[in-house]
Amino acid sequence: MSMNREQKRAAQKAGTVNEDGSPVAVRERRTAPQKSLKQERTKPRQFVREVRGEMKKVNWPTKEVVIRYSIIVLVSLVLFTAFVFACDYLFEKFFTFIINPGKRQAAESLRQGVALTLGRY
Repeated sequence: MSMNREQKRAAQKAGTVNEDGSPVAVRERRTAPQKSLKQERTKPRQFVREVRGEMKKVNWPTKEVVIRYSIIVLVSLVLFTAFVFACDYLFEKFFTFIINPGKRQAAESLRQGVALTLGRY
């Protein structure tokens, strides 16, 4: 079996080959003893207590931070939606112009669409 240096080092680190690259005898893996189901489960009352304790540890944001982040998300959503709308509109006008090259109306609508879209920026 040919291995490059990187593969050999990784295999040595994992313990599957010796220093010379020969395979190490495979050991049988021991399985963990099975625990009974009753020992793993907690009672609902204990679960609620633990959840409440963990929720008290959470660093909750203030009302001002939540409002600020909500505004940022909404503004980003509006800007991205406007960008996608503008791209969709321009592609629609462009491909209408390509599909119907002889029609003056398609060329005029393309010019109007580009002028309207670029005039805003």
